[in-house]
Amino acid sequence: METYPLLDTARADQGDLGIELPLTLSTGRGAPIIGIAIFTLLAGLSLWIYLDGKDWPALACTLLFALLALLFALTARYRATLRIDETGFTLTSPLRKNKAVTTAWRHVEQFGVVNVGRPYVTYQITPSSGRRRIPGGYLLPAFAGMPTPALAALLEACREHFSTS
Repeated sequence: METYPLLDTARADQGDLGIELPLTLSTGRGAPIIGIAIFTLLAGLSLWIYLDGKDWPALACTLLFALLALLFALTARYRATLRIDETGFTLTSPLRKNKAVTTAWRHVEQFGVVNVGRPYVTYQITPSSGRRRIPGGYLLPAFAGMPTPALAALLEACREHFSTS
């Protein structure tokens, strides 16, 4: 098992996680910035095609690409956050209908890492949580400043430590 400076496993075995809680992480801005650039470029190219030939499908593509660029801009502006504390974790996303989803440690069976083009933290909830169980579990977005395996190890250590106390 790899070790990460944020999670001191020797202290975790003694009942202390070795980190300051609450801990708040935010998603990175890299992927939305790339999406903004790509869709703005595609909107510009399709607008150029429309102005050259006056084809309405090119105008429709221009509007679609501009809306997608706007969506990526909103994603870059309003980032998701993950707050970890002694009671559980809260995933907050300003662009969702349910702005914050809080999950108690006792309602999580396990945390893991799954590779879907890139690594993501996944978690499975218990049947007693009141939420729908999804095959493979729920995915958390990638958070800046912490590698995905380190975040999964931190969440699993918190679950093991706080779900029994």
